[in-house]
Amino acid sequence: LIEYSGNMLEEDVATELYEKIETADGGFFDIVPRQVRENTDEIEQKYKPVFDRGKASIEVMFPGRKISGRIKSLESIEEKEKRLGIPRSEFTDFVGFRVEFDSIDEIYAAAKQLKNKFSIVKERDFITSPRPGNFYRSYHSVISINGTPVEIQLRTALMSKLASWSHDSIYKKAKHFDNEMLVRQAIEYAFAFSDYSVGKGLKPDCPENIAVVFGCIE
Repeated sequence: LIEYSGNMLEEDVATELYEKIETADGGFFDIVPRQVRENTDEIEQKYKPVFDRGKASIEVMFPGRKISGRIKSLESIEEKEKRLGIPRSEFTDFVGFRVEFDSIDEIYAAAKQLKNKFSIVKERDFITSPRPGNFYRSYHSVISINGTPVEIQLRTALMSKLASWSHDSIYKKAKHFDNEMLVRQAIEYAFAFSDYSVGKGLKPDCPENIAVVFGCIE
């Protein structure tokens, strides 16, 4: 038996699996069957030239900024198809990047830079116009590289912290949590932090029970 992430795997099974590790703020930490790996490798090979060109361009445009990127995994593609009920041919985020800035003004300046350099497929401003009932904040620009859409998310560090916390605490934990009142309190805390991340109000205190169960946004 081989231990992986707290699970015991038969050695012959483990040899048919592989690890794929992505950055902490966008990541997946997974082991998948060899056939899935081969399919995923095909996706990565298809989009790697676009990814490499996008990465090089963004690093030149925004030197010194925290930049992360990824090619969407097969697992994520299939999950999104099921969740949204749309074919992957309509996706615009097979290749994606995130860039962090110090202020919202810098984000909008960066969005203008992208417009000047690339053909823009679409834009979504989730800073001033977040989705109804959603505390996510970011500016999304979908640019075209070699005819392939590439999604670039522009955020401040506070917006990134909120996104990471909500993914780990709300999406992964809260949706499987039975205490509805505590979940509601966690969501209210996230909304308050969302307002704070765009300069509306003070940083909210993290309730003790939220800290114990979900952790605080640090």
